[in-house]
Amino acid sequence: MPPKEPKPGQMFTVPRAEFLRNYRALTPEEQAALEKEKAKDKNKEKKEKGVRLDEAREIFGDKDFLGPEAVESAWGVKLNVKEIPSIPFSRKELERAKELGQFLVLRVDRAPDGEPLTMQKMNEMVQPDFARKGKGKVLYNVVWYQSEEFYTTDIPELKWALTGKALVPDSTSKNYFEQTKTIIKYLDELFRNQPMPDAYAEAVQEFKEYVGRSFKGKKKEEIQALLSGVDQVRYVQELGDLKINQLTRQTPAEALYDLITYFEHTGERLLEGVDAWTNRRSSVGRLVSVGCFDADGASVDRWGPDRAHGRLGVSFSRSL
Repeated sequence: MPPKEPKPGQMFTVPRAEFLRNYRALTPEEQAALEKEKAKDKNKEKKEKGVRLDEAREIFGDKDFLGPEAVESAWGVKLNVKEIPSIPFSRKELERAKELGQFLVLRVDRAPDGEPLTMQKMNEMVQPDFARKGKGKVLYNVVWYQSEEFYTTDIPELKWALTGKALVPDSTSKNYFEQTKTIIKYLDELFRNQPMPDAYAEAVQEFKEYVGRSFKGKKKEEIQALLSGVDQVRYVQELGDLKINQLTRQTPAEALYDLITYFEHTGERLLEGVDAWTNRRSSVGRLVSVGCFDADGASVDRWGPDRAHGRLGVSFSRSL
């Protein structure tokens, strides 16, 4: 009886004699030719992602394209042409992001005086203008986190980002772990009909392996008990540090930057009445959220990974 054909994706073994008879190692010339083809593919991908600023503005419209002019208006930072990073997304990716209600924003890392653009610096810079123009407050109450590293030290990176104007659907009323699973479902929708970039595919695989190690065979209620138990701080660190959360959730500094820049550019407040759970933790081992951006100022809070609330969800953001 002839051997069965393996199913697609199924691993199989080849007898050594058959392998030696039918396969051979590449010659140096063939290896060089293969590497040359790979380099061509990378150059082609890079070229496809080389979307010009005017093309990006055409896709998003003036409202949802927050480029150098919006940065200068909101933060007083004027970038010369050489300082503006290239947009790292293809036209297809930008069009898909627009369909899903995302905006394109250029983030900067420095204030006009050259100081790091921390949350603390943002508040100091913008609050006087808010008060003068009757816009309310930038931040609701900074007392509990005024000495926290995410407030005094963390800054956005100088790069472009795609950020959702609303929370990811079905991401509220879920703990941090369940929210992360929702992010993966959202990625499947985001990259529908196009290959998922390697960085995200690897992050998804890392998450699956983490679940296999940490929660294999556990029911939803059992996982919830672990997240609220004696090892809660460990789960805060492990979940927050996963690549999937580092790639798709904002830092608190990025969240505040995006809220203020969009408000200054459009006059509209995002995340009113809801909070976005970020990928940073407080000094006491809680995951930080930013949101509820109304005239009383954006709220900054912290939660254990077991927390599930109807106003606490995911604000999707990516810069790769």
